Amino acid sequence: LAGCADQAEIARQMQEAEIAQCLDYGFDRGTEAFGLCRMRVAEMRQQRQAAENAAMVGLATGLYGNGGAFRPALTCYHMGVVTRCR
Repeated sequence: LAGCADQAEIARQMQEAEIAQCLDYGFDRGTEAFGLCRMRVAEMRQQRQAAENAAMVGLATGLYGNGGAFRPALTCYHMGVVTRCR
C-alpha cells in the first residue's frame, strides 16, 4: 500500500505543478484556456517522460544487448572454418 500512496502523492504533486505553471502563464482557473493549458502541460510532461524512457531503454540495450547480460564489444574474424574473436 505504501507504493500506491507514493504514486498518488506523486500524481497530486504533478497536478499542483501543472496548475501553478498555468497560473504563472496568466490563465484563470475555470476557464477553457486554463483547461487547455493544463492539457498541453500534461502532454509535454508525458512526451518528456517518453523521451527519457526511450533514452534509458537505448542505454540499457547498448550496454546489455537484447539478452540482458553485459556483453563487451567483440571483433570476430572468420578464416575458413575457424572463427576468432577479441
